[in-house]
Amino acid sequence: MAAARVSDIVLPSFEDEQALFGDETPAACAARYRNAGCRELVVKNGGDAMVIAADGETVTLDGLAKVKPVDTTGAGDS
Repeated sequence: MAAARVSDIVLPSFEDEQALFGDETPAACAARYRNAGCRELVVKNGGDAMVIAADGETVTLDGLAKVKPVDTTGAGDS
């Protein structure tokens, strides 16, 4: 959270945040970061609904269709 206080953009993953901080929802995670001073963030959620917060507004986007990757080499996972 110390890094979030001085960051303009944060891209946390809800699953990790829930395990570390006990956030109940992606919206609660976003609120915690906004309260820490982060100006823009996207709470990623493994293909489920995600939260985007920027310019004083918070928006929830519906989940994405889940797909099984064929090769993750080009996804930065190698």
